[in-house]
Amino acid sequence: LKDLVDQARLTGTPFTVPSIPMQDKTGQRRWGRVYVYPLTAEESSPAPVCIIRTDITELSRQNQNLQTLLDISRETSKHLNLESALEQIVTHAQTLLNADGSQVYLLDKDEPALRLVQAGGEDTTLPGDLLLTADPVMQNYVDGDSGPAIHFMGAPLAVGAESIGLVTVHRHCARPPFTHAELDFLVKL
Repeated sequence: LKDLVDQARLTGTPFTVPSIPMQDKTGQRRWGRVYVYPLTAEESSPAPVCIIRTDITELSRQNQNLQTLLDISRETSKHLNLESALEQIVTHAQTLLNADGSQVYLLDKDEPALRLVQAGGEDTTLPGDLLLTADPVMQNYVDGDSGPAIHFMGAPLAVGAESIGLVTVHRHCARPPFTHAELDFLVKL
């Protein structure tokens, strides 16, 4: 911030730094927007400067998520290839939701069952009753059918008003549980 103060004193005009890296008290990287206002004070040396810093980390994350949704939409429209679109959904769901794995299940037309069609990351057998939902679901600390407990989210895939399948993500329980904001994002994906 010293460079910003020096610049404000030198130019005497207010300015904004739209995005600057910061660290919070725990050492986590955050992003901030900084407003710098040189103040007028008679015969004050050095001249006072007012700095207002706003944490925009969440806004930056939301912008990144929106850009990813736009990229997925463009990719899907460009290729109109179901396999490529499903691969993009799995990849982005896993990456943006910081998940250990992601899967896409589609409804089988011949029988009322979901069929795994795309998977990414670590494979896990998800509890069968969680897959039989038409509504978004989030359950943390769920015992898997085989293997360790997991955090799990699932959201229906729809074309228009018709549900065609389910997208799921999971994390190991040693990692933080999913949040409602993450479930809302998965639904929009």
